[in-house]
Amino acid sequence: MHETKIYYKTEESIIITNDLDVIKTNRDNIIWIDLLNPGELIKDIIEDFYDFDFKTDREIEEIESSSRYSETLNFIIMNTNFASLDSDDNFVSDIVSMMISKDVLITLRQYDYFTFDEAERKLKIKHRLPKTGFDVMSLLWEIRIDYEADLLENLTKKINYVSRRVVERDFDEELLAKINQLQEHSMIVRESIMDKQRIVSNIIRSTRFPRRIMEKMRILIKDINSLLEYNKFNFERLEYLQDTVLGYINSEQNKVIKIFTVLSVIFMPPTLIASIYGMNFKILPELNWQLGYPFSLLLMVSSSLVTLLYFKRKKWL
Repeated sequence: MHETKIYYKTEESIIITNDLDVIKTNRDNIIWIDLLNPGELIKDIIEDFYDFDFKTDREIEEIESSSRYSETLNFIIMNTNFASLDSDDNFVSDIVSMMISKDVLITLRQYDYFTFDEAERKLKIKHRLPKTGFDVMSLLWEIRIDYEADLLENLTKKINYVSRRVVERDFDEELLAKINQLQEHSMIVRESIMDKQRIVSNIIRSTRFPRRIMEKMRILIKDINSLLEYNKFNFERLEYLQDTVLGYINSEQNKVIKIFTVLSVIFMPPTLIASIYGMNFKILPELNWQLGYPFSLLLMVSSSLVTLLYFKRKKWL
């Protein structure tokens, strides 16, 4: 899907268009250019007009601080992970680029996200009219952090379901796989939130942002830190549930092994007796004894019962 949206303001509202000529004809009123999987021609037009170069996919995906946040004389670049749920209710993550040049926000992304749709909806509300691209950027961050809080809540509901199954001892290999999957999802969300923490921290230390934006960022960093603590609790809870399930499984396996061990020991004396009387010697005292057979059976049963009673007395059963 390819889509280009240009947002420019009037005295009363925000106008949205995909006409690139607006960049030249209404330059001073443009606040946001949103590029969804754009072609090279559109990227070249934006680069030439605003005098900067989009980073390559490889540069964007690097984890160095300079690849996530950088400032030059004419523009500010921010690259961040956006975690989201796919159609199969699995967590996925992708990079979104944000650039601010001449008070205009330029966003570059490969996929559609709720964050951008919600930002557009809010921009259409007259009492939330932004002044510059900095305000749009701030709005995107606020919506994004709220969305990642929702992701954490969704994750917590799944963890609660797993927890109930563990308490009820309704677990199997499928539940262990589910716990591992939730741990992976928790790490994806954590990486995404930590990425936001690093970028917002850089914004707070910068001198390039308006004061009204800085105040919002200081509030936002507190929310981000709270989400990180909440996610840390979720991850520790998953580790506890995993250890509990493994402990239960090991306990059940030990019980089975114990039963087989006890059975083996109980049948050892009868086996020894049967082996003795099965020897092929010519002279066996009980060989011609009329009660020899029932005596040997009684001896074998008695030896098993004695062994069993001994285990009971030692409380090994």
